[in-house]
Amino acid sequence: MKLKIIYNYFVNDYKNLNGTKCFTKALYAFVLLKCLFWLLNYSTEISANSVYFHNKLSIGFIKDLAFLFCAFENNTLNISALILLIVLTVGAFFLKKKYILLDLFIWFLVLNFHNYTYAGLSGGDYILNQLLFFNVFIISQNNISTSKINELKILLHNFSVLSCMVLICVVYLHSGISKLMQEDWFTGKAVYYVMQIKYYSLPILNNMKFTWLLNYIILFFQITFCVGMLFNKSRKYYLIVGVIFHLSVLFGMGIVSFSLLMLIPYFLFWNLKNK
Repeated sequence: MKLKIIYNYFVNDYKNLNGTKCFTKALYAFVLLKCLFWLLNYSTEISANSVYFHNKLSIGFIKDLAFLFCAFENNTLNISALILLIVLTVGAFFLKKKYILLDLFIWFLVLNFHNYTYAGLSGGDYILNQLLFFNVFIISQNNISTSKINELKILLHNFSVLSCMVLICVVYLHSGISKLMQEDWFTGKAVYYVMQIKYYSLPILNNMKFTWLLNYIILFFQITFCVGMLFNKSRKYYLIVGVIFHLSVLFGMGIVSFSLLMLIPYFLFWNLKNK
């Protein structure tokens, strides 16, 4: 009986369509920002003479597909792929309907560029890989068809939306638990020490008492985020705190890419309603 309830939840209808529309648009916009960065830093990032060393050993046909740029190290191929990625992403952004093959190509190209620039990646880039993969199966508008194909699309859509939300919850939980295992975070000094680094601080944040309080707010937020998302009454308060937190990291520490990326799945949580 419980399995039937779970099955019906996943295949009855498309969940969270309002949230997925905003999520996909924001994801495409973020990919375009990445493309702009690669374009402006073409010589050092994705050219054949980039600063990254590439091992051309084969690891199997299927896996090699994720390292095409590494295998060829060709300027024409790289710049053509970047232009193609920009065109596909702009098209996906403005099209009213989502196409699986279009999103699959976007994910595939970003994955290859990330593998080409592997040494310069952050945790956010790996999260982007996962979000783009799940985005392949996410639908932005309802389909009233009752065919078996549509039922499969509903299943993949709902599973992908859930996977994106679970991914963010796991990231926060893992980050919070990892921080608790470190003495500086456990004693409330970690944020203060970070604020002593010239390039990752603002004078207004360089206060021992304030950073001590901020230290434990961050720990509480990250460890309890999963629980906060389970209830309608607490969800939006947690999301507001999360927005403030990531914008503070963005403007206070200058960590732009990761901060913006972590805010994108918030669209899925914001429009979520529990019955």
